[in-house]
Amino acid sequence: MATAPLQALFDLAAHALETGDTDAAIATLVASVSQAPRASAGPARIMLTETYLLHGDLVKAADSIGSLIDEEARQLTGTWPSALARVRGRLAFNRGEQAAAIGWLEQAVSLAGSDSRALGQARLALAQAYRKTGDASILREHLADAAVALHRAGDRRTLAQLHSFSATVLAQRGRLDEADTAFDRAEGLARSAGATDVLAMVYGNQANMAALRQRLRQAHVLAERAVALEQRRRGGPGLARSLANLGQILLRLGELPRAERALHEALDARCAVQYHETSGAIYDTLAQLALLRGDYEGADEHLRAALAAFGAYGRNTGGWYAWSLRTIAARVAIRRGTPDEGLAIADELARSPATPSTEVLEAELIGIEALLRARRIDDMLARLRHTGQHLNRDAAPARWAEFQRLLGEAHFHRGDYPTAERHLRDSVGVLDQAGDRYQAAMSRWALARTQQAQGRASAADELLATAEAILEQLGASHDLDSLRAERTDPQRAVAYAAPRVRQ
Repeated sequence: MATAPLQALFDLAAHALETGDTDAAIATLVASVSQAPRASAGPARIMLTETYLLHGDLVKAADSIGSLIDEEARQLTGTWPSALARVRGRLAFNRGEQAAAIGWLEQAVSLAGSDSRALGQARLALAQAYRKTGDASILREHLADAAVALHRAGDRRTLAQLHSFSATVLAQRGRLDEADTAFDRAEGLARSAGATDVLAMVYGNQANMAALRQRLRQAHVLAERAVALEQRRRGGPGLARSLANLGQILLRLGELPRAERALHEALDARCAVQYHETSGAIYDTLAQLALLRGDYEGADEHLRAALAAFGAYGRNTGGWYAWSLRTIAARVAIRRGTPDEGLAIADELARSPATPSTEVLEAELIGIEALLRARRIDDMLARLRHTGQHLNRDAAPARWAEFQRLLGEAHFHRGDYPTAERHLRDSVGVLDQAGDRYQAAMSRWALARTQQAQGRASAADELLATAEAILEQLGASHDLDSLRAERTDPQRAVAYAAPRVRQ
């Protein structure tokens, strides 16, 4: 039995953990470990291990649980044996030891008995481990059982984590409306529990959801909120993750200096928990940034760094990131003048049954871009007709606008300038509203060619001037050089259109 002063320390630590204040929890638990008699040392070390995991320090977490001697472990009663198995499972999970993690966490479920809180926490940890195995049915089963148990226990913090995790899984499967509902529940629960670290995680995930729906300004606000909360916490894996999300969103908004700064701050903020996954995501975004600037060697270098962080492609890499890396590789190939290579990668992604529907659409658009660069206009139009059946302007406005640009370019190459102009104007309007500055510049550039082809030199030059200013602000040097050359020599636009087949 813990003494009254020791119990008070445990209560303080438990409250600090509930709110995500890992610094206070660590200070309190270190003091309690030093004061605890042997009978109470086990619970103190288990709580300290859990706190170090939350703080992102795997070395200290391993040291803390490793110092738990057999006699102390045997004296554990109540839900503490389950808690011990759970923290051992979480430690193994963060080390990438999947089989060991699942073994420990299944033991934690078994040892939880009828205690709802212990059972819910163990099942959630087990669901997170099974996500890496790709077994959707087992994942759903553990999440459902965890939700029932945590609701019964009134554990709002862990229930908020569960709803946020569920929402992320739903979003990656394209079930966005259900994901929105789960995120709203997670946000409300995290607020009511005072769990600022969980709330920051929810904001970050909501930002990703808004970005997935091309609502970039909303995504920016949410990402900034997540970073602000994590900076006040000073520690843990959340700061690097939030900065990485912010960098990705700033990149898409065309704020490249701020994006690059956030990404390098994220590299500096990494900790052992989620180190490889976070690093891979950061290098993924840096590769996109280099691609936009026309730095293809830099893009390749960052892609290699991302692959090294995630692990070999097709093995222990999360599919969410593997697809992203492959789409960047396809875009690099197209921009380097090897559209057939880009088309092959895009086709591989589009035809894979494992690729989510949202990623299939992006792969289709990349493939269409490759056909445009290869001047295979008839094949391009055939793909545009097929892809257009699966696009929804309201659900993904920026992706729809990119489709309109490609459709406009196809009609331009066939000499149907009025139809091309109509699609390209739609593209510019939607991209301006969405805030995707790079794509808006590319659509203006394409629209300028239709104006030039119809003898409207003044309108064409005005569009090119606006596109040039955007590309200069973005630092997109490769595109900028090409646009300036075309602006000073309009015959280049004519050359761009040839050869074309008239209807």
